[in-house]
Amino acid sequence: MIIPLHRYLALLPVALLCGCPMEEKIIFQPETRLHETPRDVGLPFDDVYFFTADGVRLNGWFVPRREATSTLLWFHGNAGNISHRLENLKLLHDKIKVNVFIFDYRGYGQSGGTVSEEGTYRDGAAAIEFLRERYGVA
Repeated sequence: MIIPLHRYLALLPVALLCGCPMEEKIIFQPETRLHETPRDVGLPFDDVYFFTADGVRLNGWFVPRREATSTLLWFHGNAGNISHRLENLKLLHDKIKVNVFIFDYRGYGQSGGTVSEEGTYRDGAAAIEFLRERYGVA
């Protein structure tokens, strides 16, 4: 028996609401290859690695600004990786007097692990803790 395509499509929203693994493939769209670094757009930066509470090694860039009095923690979104944000990173650095820390979630860029919603929360908490410990950000 052949089931018409429209019946499968009608089941898609139900599958997404029930936590079907396909949900994460739609939401998370990582890329592992870094295309450039801040050095390629003339920015100084620390290429850093840090660990999450569940032991996943993450990668990020700390871009200092001499006159900075605060630090921006940048959660870059669901697709690509930190190297896709260089144009905006350069604009922030040039226009706003803040340090910027941008990092890749698990499964993105040079970060280890596999993407997941729960993992993304852990990654954010680890980035905050890393900034506190390494750079004294309150």
